[in-house]
Amino acid sequence: ISALSREAQRARLTTEHARRAAENLAASLAQEHAHSELERQRLQAVLDVLPVGVCLVNATGQVLTHNQAERAIWGPLLPEVLGQYGTTYQGWWAATGQRLLPEEWAIARAVQHGKKTPGDEIVIQTSDGRHRTVLSAASPIRDATGALVGGVATLLDITERKQLEASLHLAERE
Repeated sequence: ISALSREAQRARLTTEHARRAAENLAASLAQEHAHSELERQRLQAVLDVLPVGVCLVNATGQVLTHNQAERAIWGPLLPEVLGQYGTTYQGWWAATGQRLLPEEWAIARAVQHGKKTPGDEIVIQTSDGRHRTVLSAASPIRDATGALVGGVATLLDITERKQLEASLHLAERE
């Protein structure tokens, strides 16, 4: 009976230690989650004040977040995955008028091939059918080991500037 009593006492102590460790772990995880959420909100606030469209995607091309400027450029419906670029969303090389192939979009080159694109001038068709001239840049995002984990793309709407340039050239010719 004494041996059984000691074993029961040890089991209660072990259970109590395990319960405390689990509570500490749960508290630590909750604290880390709160910190992570605060960092996410900070990042979104920074992104939303930028005058340039920004889109972050994961390694499979799924959109993680985008900012208000990106929504203003594309219109009411935004691409949610890389595969929609070139199929649902149309683009053309500004210099030649040739259609961008799905793999030619800057974000696709960043995520699929790990290539940085400093800035392509392209014409896009927004989700509401308008054509906008934009500078499109992208960069891969890698983790500490160098593995490709996603990408970031930016769009700078230069439509008005291009229209003013065209008007200026026309006025100079006249």
